[in-house]
Amino acid sequence: MELEIIHAIAVKGGRARLFGGRAVALLCKDAIPSELKRDSQDIDLFILRRDRKVVTQVLKEVGCVPEAEFNLLNGNQRLIFHYHETKIDIFIDSFRMSHAIELAGRIAEADITLSPTDLLLTKLQVAEINTKDMTDIAALLLALPVDPSDRLGLDPQYLARCLAKDWGLWRTSTMNLAKIRESAPDFLPKSGNWLDRLNDVISAIEERIANTPKSLKWRSRAIIGERMPWFERPEEPDIRHTPACPPPMSSELPTSR
Repeated sequence: MELEIIHAIAVKGGRARLFGGRAVALLCKDAIPSELKRDSQDIDLFILRRDRKVVTQVLKEVGCVPEAEFNLLNGNQRLIFHYHETKIDIFIDSFRMSHAIELAGRIAEADITLSPTDLLLTKLQVAEINTKDMTDIAALLLALPVDPSDRLGLDPQYLARCLAKDWGLWRTSTMNLAKIRESAPDFLPKSGNWLDRLNDVISAIEERIANTPKSLKWRSRAIIGERMPWFERPEEPDIRHTPACPPPMSSELPTSR
């Protein structure tokens, strides 16, 4: 469904990019062991503010129901829709959870999903990381080439530059890379060289991060360190029920001519 929605938005002149678990599954496909594959109930989309009306129109046309009160209060930054049991979570211009990641200028870096490196950042920024997020990160690191010249690969230079600007994001991301290395034997298969490959990729990324010059803002915040909180604890929206969804207005989503 998510691909049809993204296409329908594009037909009307807007842009939407998939992230979250469904984006990880789409990018990694068969390049990861079965232990890292998972189903994601939600659809996560990133859009630009200028496309909000188009996105809202398309979602209503295909039978999605808005979370009206939440959207009224938060519509400049985030929207939530429902399609039966599927929640569609939409972030606008920037991604803000444990940390803020500005993505408006990056939407053209990929066609369907966020760029692989931006997708990786949305996972690395989770301050209180769980197994689901760790396995998604491991999937990206194992499935995609670490090559800044490859549009479908991971760009360690861009990643390191992002972390060099924000000490809090750097702290959370580097802690998570260390946690994944430590926990990987619990979720990677014992056969094959998956664990060695993952360790090699993490080490290469860590080296790039360590060798990238840090900004004055980063160095100033590093002096304070963990004596002050460096991340937010995002609260899930207080959605008391899933609205009943009417059938789609048409049997097919809009298609290009």
